[in-house]
Amino acid sequence: MRRLVDSGYAVDFLPDDNRAAGRYTADLMAAGIGVIAIPDVPSPSSWLRENHRRYRAVVVCRYHLARTWFPLLRCLPDRPRLVLDTVDLHHIRELREARVRGNRALARAARRTRKWELAAVRDADTVWVVSPVERKALLDEVPGLSVEVIPNLHESKAGVPPHENRSGILFVGSGRHPPNQDAVDWFVRDILPLVRRKLIGCQAHIVGEGLVPAGAESYGLVVHGHVEDMTPLLESCLVGIAPLRYGAGVKGKINQYMAHGVPVVATTCATEGMQLQDGLDVLEADTASAYADAIIRLHNDPVLWQRLSTGGGINIDRHFSFESALPSIHRTFGTPAAPRT
Repeated sequence: MRRLVDSGYAVDFLPDDNRAAGRYTADLMAAGIGVIAIPDVPSPSSWLRENHRRYRAVVVCRYHLARTWFPLLRCLPDRPRLVLDTVDLHHIRELREARVRGNRALARAARRTRKWELAAVRDADTVWVVSPVERKALLDEVPGLSVEVIPNLHESKAGVPPHENRSGILFVGSGRHPPNQDAVDWFVRDILPLVRRKLIGCQAHIVGEGLVPAGAESYGLVVHGHVEDMTPLLESCLVGIAPLRYGAGVKGKINQYMAHGVPVVATTCATEGMQLQDGLDVLEADTASAYADAIIRLHNDPVLWQRLSTGGGINIDRHFSFESALPSIHRTFGTPAAPRT
């Protein structure tokens, strides 16, 4: 939203729960983003019904909100363009979890999500996905759909601290997202003990609200919870990890590591759709032993570390910058009248 405003678009944010969120609301408004959280109106839907002509487009994030908002918006005269930001394809993530766990109930729930998600997709004028892989997946399901790739947006950082000034392992992710909890439990249970056989004293930092790994009392494991400013950890840890056994979309943690020059060890599931190459800008591993070996290699090989640090930053600039997303943004909204200064 901030980058859209900087490029000349006018942007308002309407929270579905009609609640202001303290300093987060203040941060949005300071960036020039209007926040529609109005206690004296009956509901956000009634406000939008009366004010929809102000907007060229309405972007609704995630299919479950689209199920509520799109039917309302489609009934309005002179309605705005309806854009669904999928964030990730939920039904793919849920189906993969069901397979990992061998759980039939989860598989049934994933099929139900697929039905609802594809219905929301068909109801949109344009659908945003985060990777070419998910664009193809949707077009296979709904040929002729208007689908644009709008990836996670990041800026690569200059002045990355070198290998010799770093140590330890970093995992970032919310505990409310099931793939993160599963990933951390697998890492602590099966991977970290193998790492510590070769890297005695190596610390692993676990960052994320509500993320409590099994075995959290393990020596060498530092559980931080929510961290307001990630910069110190991103500038001091040697390896960023994404040991996800299931998921969908593009992994923000990998983008965050790479934008700060931190080399990444990830499963092939975690790197899906990110246009990364094993050994060039990431190390991929899908077994506990291979994963531990990759972490150990990065600790012991400064040349490999530097190659991945540099390659990750190049990948961010090439595929995850705002500039790389501009063609899709212009196709969605048209071009703004004039950039703001």
